[in-house]
Amino acid sequence: MTRRGLSTAAATLAIGLAGCGQHTITSTVKPPKTPGGVVTSGTVVAIHNGILLPRHLTVIVGHAVQWQNFDPVGRRVEAVSGAIFRSRVIANGSVFSWTPQHVGTIRYRDALHPRMAGTIAVIQ
Repeated sequence: MTRRGLSTAAATLAIGLAGCGQHTITSTVKPPKTPGGVVTSGTVVAIHNGILLPRHLTVIVGHAVQWQNFDPVGRRVEAVSGAIFRSRVIANGSVFSWTPQHVGTIRYRDALHPRMAGTIAVIQ
């Protein structure tokens, strides 16, 4: 499935995971684009060509962070420190969403590909 072929409407699944914050996985979200590929804005992390875009993100407490997977392989986002969250496998064209409830720095990674890692600075 190509990025252009992604549907803009999809089902949302609530995922009950341990830890603070809210979690959802949403399938098929059409991303904004630039001539270089995927654009990330606000609290969106694109997973594209094995890279997290952006790798470091600052968000306001209570605002959702979304990881959109544009790779042909599944990804699984998990906190390493500063919070507790872990997605199910995020398929190509799907999104995992998590909402931080506390100020701090969160280190996270792709559990299936641990070298893919990033940080989230959660501010007031």
